[in-house]
Amino acid sequence: MQSKIRSFEDATTLVRSLVPDLKLVEARRLLAAGPDKAAADAAWTAYDAAIRLANSSLEAVSRQPAFGRLANRGLASLLRWRRVGAAVRDASVTALWQALNVPTADQLQIVRIEIEALRAEIRKQEAARETRRRTPERAARRREAAPAVAA
Repeated sequence: MQSKIRSFEDATTLVRSLVPDLKLVEARRLLAAGPDKAAADAAWTAYDAAIRLANSSLEAVSRQPAFGRLANRGLASLLRWRRVGAAVRDASVTALWQALNVPTADQLQIVRIEIEALRAEIRKQEAARETRRRTPERAARRREAAPAVAA
């Protein structure tokens, strides 16, 4: 009973705040052409009454079993539609990607792995070629150095 009285008081405070008080305060402010604390006070009074009214209304609604059942069904439906939307989005994006011939993330990952393998193979071949190139140079240096030591 007390919450109903409080809600009624909040509703009447809100209506009184919004309709006559603000208009009178605004008229006074315009006539005075300066900042007016009364306008701010009236606005905050209306805001506080609206918040209290909204809170008490939501509390009263949320206590109802029918609201709980309705919210449960609504959330379940929302989640189902969300899954349907995600499936439609995925299918359309996949079709678009295939139509545009754009690679997917998995395909790009495979290409990256292949590129890294090719880099490793090239490094290995360059190292082998460098070793082969240095081997004849070493032999030539040894031949050149051998007669100099003997002489």
